[in-house]
Amino acid sequence: MALTPTQVAALTQDIIWLEEEEHMGRKVLVPHLYLASATQQDIAPGGGVQAKNVYINAGKSLLNEGRINGENVNLASVSIENTGGLLRGGSLNLTALNDIANNSGFIQGGDISLKAGGNIVSQTLTRPDAGNAAHQHVLAQGGIEATGTVTAVAGNDLAIRGSTLSAGGDVTLAAGRDMTVGTVTEEFHLDGGSRSWEHRVTHTGSTVAAGGNLNMTAGRDMTVAGSQVGAGGDAQLAAGGNLSVVAVQDTFSSFVKAESGKGGLFSSSSKSTYTQDYRTSKSSTVASGGNLSLLAGVTGLTPGASAASGAPASTGHVSVVGSNLVSGKDLTVAASGNVNVASAQNSSYFSHTKSTVGALGLSSSSKREEKSSVTQVGSTLSGENVKISAGNDITATASNIFASRNVQLNAEKGNILLDAAQNTQSSYYKSSSSRAGIFGGSSGISFASSKQKQKGDGVSKNIGSAIMAGEDITMSAQHDVTSVGSLISAGNNVQIQSGRDVNLLPGNDTSYAFESSKKSEVGIGAALSSSGASLSLGYQSTAKGSKQNAAQNAGSLVQAGNDISITAGRDINQIASHMEAARDVNLNTGRDWNMLAGQDSQSASAWRKDVQAGITLSLQQNVSSAVQAVADLPQAMGSGQGGLGYQGVTAASAGLKAVTSVYNSIFQVVSASLSVGGSTSRQKSSSSSSTASPSTLLAGRDLEAVSGRDITIEGGRVQAGHDMALGAGRDLNIVAATNTYDSKQSASSASGGVNVSVGFGSSGMAVSGSVSASASGSQGKSSGTSYTNALVAAGNHLETTSGRDTNIKGAQVQGNTVDMAVGRDLNVHSLQDTAQSSGNSWSLGGSIGFDATGLVPDKIMGIPVTGSNGSGLNIGGGTSSGSMAWVNGQTSITAKEDLDIYTEKNTDIKGAVIAADNGNLTLNTGTLTHSNLHDSNRSESISGGLGVGGLMNNLVTSLDYSKTDQEQINRATVGDGLIITRDGSVDSLTSLNRDTGLAQEMTQDDKIRMGIYFDSNLADGSTWKTAWTGVNTLAGLSYGFLGSIFGDVQTEYKDGALQFTGHPFGIDGDGVTLGHAIMYFGSAKETDVWKYYNSPDQIVLGLHELGHIYLNKRLLDHFISQLIL
Repeated sequence: MALTPTQVAALTQDIIWLEEEEHMGRKVLVPHLYLASATQQDIAPGGGVQAKNVYINAGKSLLNEGRINGENVNLASVSIENTGGLLRGGSLNLTALNDIANNSGFIQGGDISLKAGGNIVSQTLTRPDAGNAAHQHVLAQGGIEATGTVTAVAGNDLAIRGSTLSAGGDVTLAAGRDMTVGTVTEEFHLDGGSRSWEHRVTHTGSTVAAGGNLNMTAGRDMTVAGSQVGAGGDAQLAAGGNLSVVAVQDTFSSFVKAESGKGGLFSSSSKSTYTQDYRTSKSSTVASGGNLSLLAGVTGLTPGASAASGAPASTGHVSVVGSNLVSGKDLTVAASGNVNVASAQNSSYFSHTKSTVGALGLSSSSKREEKSSVTQVGSTLSGENVKISAGNDITATASNIFASRNVQLNAEKGNILLDAAQNTQSSYYKSSSSRAGIFGGSSGISFASSKQKQKGDGVSKNIGSAIMAGEDITMSAQHDVTSVGSLISAGNNVQIQSGRDVNLLPGNDTSYAFESSKKSEVGIGAALSSSGASLSLGYQSTAKGSKQNAAQNAGSLVQAGNDISITAGRDINQIASHMEAARDVNLNTGRDWNMLAGQDSQSASAWRKDVQAGITLSLQQNVSSAVQAVADLPQAMGSGQGGLGYQGVTAASAGLKAVTSVYNSIFQVVSASLSVGGSTSRQKSSSSSSTASPSTLLAGRDLEAVSGRDITIEGGRVQAGHDMALGAGRDLNIVAATNTYDSKQSASSASGGVNVSVGFGSSGMAVSGSVSASASGSQGKSSGTSYTNALVAAGNHLETTSGRDTNIKGAQVQGNTVDMAVGRDLNVHSLQDTAQSSGNSWSLGGSIGFDATGLVPDKIMGIPVTGSNGSGLNIGGGTSSGSMAWVNGQTSITAKEDLDIYTEKNTDIKGAVIAADNGNLTLNTGTLTHSNLHDSNRSESISGGLGVGGLMNNLVTSLDYSKTDQEQINRATVGDGLIITRDGSVDSLTSLNRDTGLAQEMTQDDKIRMGIYFDSNLADGSTWKTAWTGVNTLAGLSYGFLGSIFGDVQTEYKDGALQFTGHPFGIDGDGVTLGHAIMYFGSAKETDVWKYYNSPDQIVLGLHELGHIYLNKRLLDHFISQLIL
């Protein structure tokens, strides 16, 4: 007979007691070892017990740090602790009234059984460093290993931390309260005071593996964290409370500060810092070769019992975060509360700062750089068939549910949500520097400068969830089913049913960028160009910046290899999202189907400010600019638009500009100047736009949508390969989506200075001085609204019904045959894109000259010196405006064969088309109203300038003018066929267009572009001759064919040659009057009167001081022929 616990506790020494047991049908006496209380607590390291049969029954507690080994090992005690020791037996049984603890030890055997009235813990121990308690080392990993089965039953908690539990056969784990399969952490912390520190946390997970089946039950909560649980056969995890399979995060963070240099008056110094923070998810995995079940909220669980089949009964949630559930066969996840499948995150952050100070403090700099990112680590649930059921809500965030066959989701009293999360990246940079001294550079020598710069950017990308099945997907919720930027894809069918709403919504992709800088400098700069060189001493400052933001829709997608069926008790809301079925689509709502467009947005802004002040010495030559002006003459002469008069004036003005350039090169070949002054300028611009991101619905075969109230299709594309039926209990709205844009610009500048210049030309040397000032400004803005038309198209038959109105506004509705039944009014309207723009500019500049001859001798190296006190005034400005209202896509209802429309009350057509290709049309309506839409696109700009004075004491004027005037009519059109107005009125038909070829017609398309140039210095005939001689000379040197043009014309075509007379100059819409002739492309008519035409549409300009040149067709033909050659 076995000793009682009281008798064991009273032992004063160890004894071997023979106890009667039955073996192979015979009763035999078996020796049992009973330890006295003085020795029963310890089997020391290096010590041990070994026998074929080991029976140890300790009265209080048993601590093993050595070895206990036998064929059959049975240990019983109030508490059992195996710390770094070995328990091994062919059959191994541990029984404790209170707790069983395996601490970095091994429990090995054939079949292993652990039973504790309290807790069972198998864990890997950690130990702090001597003298550094913050540094935790992970010791040797222990575990429980069985070639047969493992059974562990705890009356309270069961925990496996950083340890292993494995069996060749089945594993049964049961806890009366909580069960945890988790990690132990190794922590490292290095403290370098204010100069550096480092902190690292690393998790060591647990492993539970069964070669056969796995059964894990907990009376309260069960958690698998950063660990692996698997079974070769079936696996079931059941909890009376919550069941969580979650990831843990390893972390690393550090900070380093470095310094160099002494930082004294005559030495430089620098400081740098580096900061890092990285967080990496370590996922959990629960896998089975057979079926896998996770159940939460199961009632009646007792240690060692299996969960009953069926839905859980108490409140409990299943959470899978950044982890995986993998089943070789079927996967079942059930919770009486919620099922939450979510992503974990990996994150990184890095920053670097540096500052320097130069010797004597003459230079300094600093910079800061930051980079950060967040990456979603989604959960994955997979199996042959995946079934998820919840008493309340089912939520998946940036995670995946895959099935080789079917997926079934059922939220009995709640919602189903497929949500998205964001992957993000951002960077930031900021720097500044200043210095004083003498520094060389690519553009000159700097005495002092400062620079500041900062920039940043960021991207946030939608990471949606995905449900994918090789066969069918079924989703059912008492409340709502919602997909946000996610995917639902089935090889066969998708069926979604909700008691309230089905929402297919977009996620968001966003980005931003900004940049700004400021630079100030005092120094000497040099510049060299083909026309001269300059040397400057002064101050210059430039500040500028820009910013961009963008947001785009990342729509949800539902796709099926066969059919899509969606039923909603209230609404189907489809925004910037898509549905595609290879066969049929069926939509049924108790209230509304709202197929709406999202809005992609963009915005940008920029600004700049410049300030300059200083003194400049420059040397300029005018010959090369004159050569270039002559070389560019053919292109400039051909840039006019509009009537021949406008083209002729532009061509003549381009020639006059070339003449002026040549004139300047002759009379002032080289000039030098010294100027003192300053300038400032500012520019600013901003723009924003919103672009429609429509939804789509595509069916390879048939499509049917039935709504209890309204159907609204906004800018979307709805297409069926065969038949389509749209039925609305109230209104059917097929309308366009809206796009908008807006922009603004402004600029201003001002300058002033004093200048002394010396010029060398054909008349000698000229010395002059001036005080000048100028200012300018401009501003402009534009805005507009455009439409993205909707499309509803059926490959065969299209049928629509509405209990009240059908509104087709900004859409195309089409089919092979079309039947429409309208319960009240039918409105078919085209929509006009609209735009407005306006702008203006102005400039004002003047100079007051003074005679500078007193500053120099009368002659220099024999060259006479003359003075000039000329003053000048320059005025310029311009204005522009535009407006547009234009139909870019007419609204239409069309059929290839039959079109039949029945309207109960009124049909209203505005600039739209109703037609059948073969004329087989019937429009049966109570009344008919219609109107045309008139489009217009008008823009006009004019700019000009007036200059008085200058080196040649001349008057120079210029004018550029352009105009666009377009008009289009969109006629209300009903094609060939029968129109029945049941009120008997036929008046409405008299003005109705029946010719589809005239539905949209351009009625006006006028474009004018003209440039005028005038220089009073060219009024003198001798001046002209001298200048033209220069033109011939320069042209001959650069392009020989130009020289031959002007030379040959003088001899060969005297009536078409250049004449230097004093007759007036005039233009009109068809030709140009220059001297004695009016130039046409067809003929030249002699006249002495410049006001030869006075029709209302002509433009006539008389400049009595000009008129020294006329051109005719022969001259132009010769000019063109020379260009071709």
